[in-house]
Amino acid sequence: MSLELFRNKIQQFSYPIRELALESERLYRPADEYVYNPYFKPLQLFKTPKRYWDGIKLENGDVSYGETALETVIFVEEIAFGDPSLYLALPGPNLSAALVASLGTRDQQDTFFGHFLNEVSWSAFSLTEPNAGSDAVNLKTTALKQSNGSFKLTGTKKYIANGAFSDWFIVFASIKSHDESEKNANSLFIETFLFHEKDSHKILKTYDKTLGQRAARLGKIEFNDYLATPESILGYDKRPLKRGFRGALSTFYHMRPATAAIAIGTSRAAIEYVEAHQSLTLSEEIQLAKLKWKLDRGRLLTLNAAKQCDQGVYSSKSSSLAKQYMNKLVLEITRYCLKITGYDGMQQHPLLEKWMRDAHMIEFMEGSTNIHKLEVGRQLIINGV
Repeated sequence: MSLELFRNKIQQFSYPIRELALESERLYRPADEYVYNPYFKPLQLFKTPKRYWDGIKLENGDVSYGETALETVIFVEEIAFGDPSLYLALPGPNLSAALVASLGTRDQQDTFFGHFLNEVSWSAFSLTEPNAGSDAVNLKTTALKQSNGSFKLTGTKKYIANGAFSDWFIVFASIKSHDESEKNANSLFIETFLFHEKDSHKILKTYDKTLGQRAARLGKIEFNDYLATPESILGYDKRPLKRGFRGALSTFYHMRPATAAIAIGTSRAAIEYVEAHQSLTLSEEIQLAKLKWKLDRGRLLTLNAAKQCDQGVYSSKSSSLAKQYMNKLVLEITRYCLKITGYDGMQQHPLLEKWMRDAHMIEFMEGSTNIHKLEVGRQLIINGV
């Protein structure tokens, strides 16, 4: 498949998405046009396995289903170039798709993906916690195993995109049993649960009106002894070491470059916007050229990490390099672009001001800059390269 043709195809959605960005910002949710217009349906189904839909058709007749990390990185960059918060606000499988496709049983996949073929709704990828962040080893959410094989989920997930409005949940939890000590479970005992639940007094869903990424409706999900069946374990037919957090590791490596791609798309959007709307001095043109050069480096790092994933080389160093580099750069670019507009820029150019706030939220997706620096350093010590 031609990745260049694929990029061109996704670019057709970028500007229609941008036209809805400020309305979605004002509403604190994705605009109805974005959610219900069939034009955007292919974006909602991206990463759905090919047996369920017709895919995104390219000019040369090729079809993309979002099966590779390279496709995902390009897709995310171009949608975020339209607007980063509307990428996260996409209805459908979105962040959960790759995990269900790789680990789920056939019945789980049929039920999960079939739901989004017929309905417009959201899924919640629930890993991050108030105190542990996305550090799976220190998760506080527990799944207490019952005598009949079911589990009682207890704990809190935070900063979950569309969390308060989702019908489907993926939840990571540490497995406990009544005869276990209270020591923290390690990654060997972390399971991933998949279930559909619209209304339950055992789940409290609240919406945090964050300063950035407003349309994504980041929220908090609290589980109060929610009863999960053994069949709600994602990939329950697999051996324990082939599912849960260990089974999901390769999927996480796919996701991290995609998060860097959100920053790439946001950076591109800010630079293009200021070049189109401001008369630049020579000094400003030179500085923007430098920032574009830095951005090209970030894209190469991100594409390289995605390429390694597709080759079966799951390098945390490569994905962490891309993420931490773009964490810093997207802030540098959005701040400078807003600086060019002058003191009145925040009022006269609300898109730029919005993207700067959105950029600050990217720092906390898939790990902060400091965490990724530590990971890169650890890999250098272990591998020497």
